Amino acid sequence: MSYPQQELVAEQRARLTLARAFRKEFDLAAQLMAYGEMGVSEAIALIREKTARATIASIQRRKTKRELDIGKLTKIKGIGKKTAERLISEFGSLEAIAKATLEQLQAVPGIGEKRAKVIARGVRKSIRRG
Repeated sequence: MSYPQQELVAEQRARLTLARAFRKEFDLAAQLMAYGEMGVSEAIALIREKTARATIASIQRRKTKRELDIGKLTKIKGIGKKTAERLISEFGSLEAIAKATLEQLQAVPGIGEKRAKVIARGVRKSIRRG
């Protein structure tokens, strides 16, 4: 498939996704209007407000978990904030780091064999403690 065709397919997929989202909003708005004295625009505004709040809350939870994981990593002797941030960026979570092989840990810039072993031991210990 040529590049212009790929762009067209991507645009069509985006439009379909947007149409589905609008359909869900429309269906929810119809349900809200059936329950009481609420117009279409009020119902849609309420749905969008709730969706925005849920999205913000989800982002805040992920950010908080990331910060907690970085804090736990920095408690491991020899692991500073930059290394902890690199590990979380690479693996996503403390649990994923615990499952990583020594080779996968060593693939992170600045982590050699000795440091990978220290990290693996420290992360597993941290998870056991909770």
